[in-house]
Amino acid sequence: LGGEAKREAYCLGIKSQVQRMANMTQDLLDYAHGNKSLHLEPIPFIRTIRQQVEFHSERFEKQRIGLTFVDHADFVASIDPHKFRRVFDNLLNNAFEALSPGNTVTVFIESNRSGIFIHVRDDGPGIPPEIIADLFKPFVTHGKSSGTGLGLAISHKIVADHGGELSAISQPGMGAHFVIRLPASLV
Repeated sequence: LGGEAKREAYCLGIKSQVQRMANMTQDLLDYAHGNKSLHLEPIPFIRTIRQQVEFHSERFEKQRIGLTFVDHADFVASIDPHKFRRVFDNLLNNAFEALSPGNTVTVFIESNRSGIFIHVRDDGPGIPPEIIADLFKPFVTHGKSSGTGLGLAISHKIVADHGGELSAISQPGMGAHFVIRLPASLV
């Protein structure tokens, strides 16, 4: 890229990250105040999830952690794309922090009359039973070198605001499996 094009690309990147930080701050404020502020938009759901996986893939690759997206036929779903990306970022960031080189994360989606199910499954160390019961409560964290313990609490609320449910299944040494269930009415 030439000098001007490079500057423009950097400016767009900075603008995007500033907007992302503003959205994160708003999510935190909404959580603290118990607000439900969704801006639903019909979006190509699978493409949106695939883009999020691709966004994280380079970082995972550098640490030799596998990140796989199992493709699915695309469909349109009405969700708040900014808030939903935040949920997905939290799940992938948590996996990244907890995993070691050689571990893998697989993302796959199922959709049927019961709803939309987004699975984020890893083969890492898992979550201890004493933590999993409180995993979606504020300030609970495990297996990470940094973090506030608010990511999963906020994610849980965002999914609930969409009429869905965020759950986790794990056993120590057997990995973690997070499932986001969204109602079929959003399709």
